[in-house]
Amino acid sequence: QTMVKLWHIDCWTPIYSKLLVYPKCMNSGDNTIKKYSTKLIFGAIDGSVRCLDTSENGVEMWNTTVPKQKPIFSGCCPMKVNGLDCIVVGTNGGNVSCIDTKCGELLWSFDAKSAILGTPAVLVDDEGNYSNEKKNNAI
Repeated sequence: QTMVKLWHIDCWTPIYSKLLVYPKCMNSGDNTIKKYSTKLIFGAIDGSVRCLDTSENGVEMWNTTVPKQKPIFSGCCPMKVNGLDCIVVGTNGGNVSCIDTKCGELLWSFDAKSAILGTPAVLVDDEGNYSNEKKNNAI
């Protein structure tokens, strides 16, 4: 079988973090399937997190710069915050940041005072949601 290149895009900067492929479709909880375009989300060495739409030839959906604008070597950890699909990412500058995957809005950032090289882990409730009532859930 021959592989065919579907699209190609210049990512503008080196990428050392693990790429997060966000789902094409998800179960909505009532046994129906909600369709989404597949997103490719990654941090880059220039301190930004980018989201590409893989169903639209790799078109950039959003580009968010995290605090201190230091290199990102960690992968993105998916989670929900108040019903929003989000990712958490760490930076070499010591920040852990939460970003809305739909629009790229920076929801919060925490200064961990030391470089974050691994993918952050997130503690969630039984429904898979991050609780704002619990502090420091991202570690």
